[in-house]
Amino acid sequence: MTRAEAEPPAATFLRDHNVMASNMLRWIIALALGFAAASVAGCVAGTTEVPNTGPLATYRAGGGGMDALLEGTLELQGACIVVAASYGIEVVPVFPAGEATWDGNSLSWRDKVYQPGDSIAVGGGGPNDNTISSEHYIPDDCGSLERWLVAPR
Repeated sequence: MTRAEAEPPAATFLRDHNVMASNMLRWIIALALGFAAASVAGCVAGTTEVPNTGPLATYRAGGGGMDALLEGTLELQGACIVVAASYGIEVVPVFPAGEATWDGNSLSWRDKVYQPGDSIAVGGGGPNDNTISSEHYIPDDCGSLERWLVAPR
């Protein structure tokens, strides 16, 4: 007696169905992992071109950021965007490339629009050799003002 003759038709159907379901599950997992990898690659390699003109200082973010808080008034000094901190120091906020824009009149950042004279608060911290990438842009008009790396999303 062969195996096919020994197994009732329902058992054969269930065995074949389980094999097919197992193969489908493997394909679904493989596709999901492929999409996840492509999404992560897109986040890392997305639109993070560091511009080289304009008053907005930017850097290529590499991951997490510091979490100190800078609060003050947004100002445009020549061709340099600064935050006049409440403690009397002017600081250049250096934004992660692709997260903020300047349209000539206003700063757009994290779904808000700021004009010179508006209050602004940004998380981040003072840069050192380990926290700013070699790919950054600081407008010439910012001179030697203190920098503040704005934490990326």
